[in-house]
Amino acid sequence: MRSSDHGRRWVMREWFEVGQGVRSATRELGWSYSTIFIT
Repeated sequence: MRSSDHGRRWVMREWFEVGQGVRSATRELGWSYSTIFIT
C-alpha cells in the first residue's frame, strides 16, 4: 500500500468537503445578507 497515494486522496477528499461547506456557508450568508438588505 502506497501511503503517498492514500494521503493525496485523503487530502483531496478533505478539501472537497471543506469546499462544499464553504459554498453552503456562503450561500446562507448571501441569503441572510440579501434579506437584510431588502428589508
